[in-house]
Amino acid sequence: MSMSFDLQSAREVFDDFLLCMDDQIEGLQREAFSHGVALDLTDASVERLEVLFDVVVPLSAPADVQRGHLVTFGRYLGEVMRLNHQGHWHLPLDDPKNIYFNQPVITGHRPDAVLFAPISVMRAYAVRRKAGTVSTAFRNQAAPTAMPLDISDLAEE
Repeated sequence: MSMSFDLQSAREVFDDFLLCMDDQIEGLQREAFSHGVALDLTDASVERLEVLFDVVVPLSAPADVQRGHLVTFGRYLGEVMRLNHQGHWHLPLDDPKNIYFNQPVITGHRPDAVLFAPISVMRAYAVRRKAGTVSTAFRNQAAPTAMPLDISDLAEE
């Protein structure tokens, strides 16, 4: 039995996601404050997300608790990108084969149309708990540094 994807329903869920953004961010900021962590929607605050995540969502937390927090932390990460790097939230729905299909992403923050998937970044951190995952992913999107490609050793005599 195949289920068809409901575009209208997906758009409504995304609208709800955007509608409760401010409340979710404020709730996370209050939670952070109660743990002595300052989340002020600046790029620098991204560095503190992993510490807060580890306190609020220990490895022993049930999967449904982790999932809920992933979205909340992802919202915060996306809002920092949106507010400080001229991005906007977008829901890719035009290509079901797109890795970010039906997942809120930030776009417009870079001229090369690269998408930033903050919830996926938080999921990657939650799975591996490798320090620096979130801030590195954020920095690479916000201010990518292009390394010059040296192919001089490939030149033929």
